[in-house]
Amino acid sequence: FMKHLDEPEVMEQIPLTKSEHRPLTTLDINPSTVGGNADVLTSIFRQAGIGDPSEVSHVQDIGEHVVLVSGDLLTGERIRSLQESRSIEATKWRRLDFVVFVMGLFHFKMACADAIWRLFINAVKGRSDHTSLIEMIGQIRPRETGKFTSGPSFRAMHEAIQHVGAMLRLDCWRLEAMNTNPVFESLEAFAESNPSWDDLVAMAIRMS
Repeated sequence: FMKHLDEPEVMEQIPLTKSEHRPLTTLDINPSTVGGNADVLTSIFRQAGIGDPSEVSHVQDIGEHVVLVSGDLLTGERIRSLQESRSIEATKWRRLDFVVFVMGLFHFKMACADAIWRLFINAVKGRSDHTSLIEMIGQIRPRETGKFTSGPSFRAMHEAIQHVGAMLRLDCWRLEAMNTNPVFESLEAFAESNPSWDDLVAMAIRMS
């Protein structure tokens, strides 16, 4: 059915504009402190040629635009602390009002995996019934449940979430197929019936 898959539906498209790239030099700055992060931002802004024209000549005012800064959770905490310490400054540039922290995708996935582990595995109440996450992990990794209850690595937890999620979605399709016709006791039997694309779309809508 690959030929039936169109491009994603456009809901709100960002206008296409040409971006300007400015490679930055390597910085010999330790970013493990709030002051270090301030020095990093100052150097980046200087190399990019942006700033407050009322204080420094030959710099570009970014106006109402923002600067997105990506990093891990600690970087976000240090930037917020830096902004709080400068909240009494007179100008938005000195207050760093334009800096918006955006968590890196990898760090975001790590935080989500850790939150799922704390809520559904580490918490005793989260693994008290047969539909719990640890029970499902036990079905696909029966020899590793001890590792998951004691504190798994990010990779192991990430893969378990993916595999359990795929298993549950496939099971939803199995149940929907049986609801459509009781003779479909498995997905294999349903696939052998050669369902049409319209049938699959209708089933997906009912499950959504």
